[in-house]
Amino acid sequence: MGTWLVLRSRTPAWKKYLFPRLTLVGSAIPAAFFSVPSLLRRDWNAALFVLVGVGLFTYLVLSTVRVCDNCGKVAEPRDLNGPPKNCPKCGARLLPFGLSDSRPSA
Repeated sequence: MGTWLVLRSRTPAWKKYLFPRLTLVGSAIPAAFFSVPSLLRRDWNAALFVLVGVGLFTYLVLSTVRVCDNCGKVAEPRDLNGPPKNCPKCGARLLPFGLSDSRPSA
């Protein structure tokens, strides 16, 4: 659902605003789903393993995926050398996300 919202969003500014927030929510749901049973069984190691794994995955996604400010293309890295520098669709320079960014106007 979150991916659909990002892909169907109105403007590139909205995509850039929604993507990191929906990534965090989309990571928190499976983290809770897989760690709560371990916590209820008091299996701290399994819960910690799940939370660290989901946290690392979330960090990797947020640090390497970019949204173009001009055309709104979601640019994923081609390899593990880091995030893409330029948009594959329009060639504009890609900037990292900021969770402190203000909400774009409609």
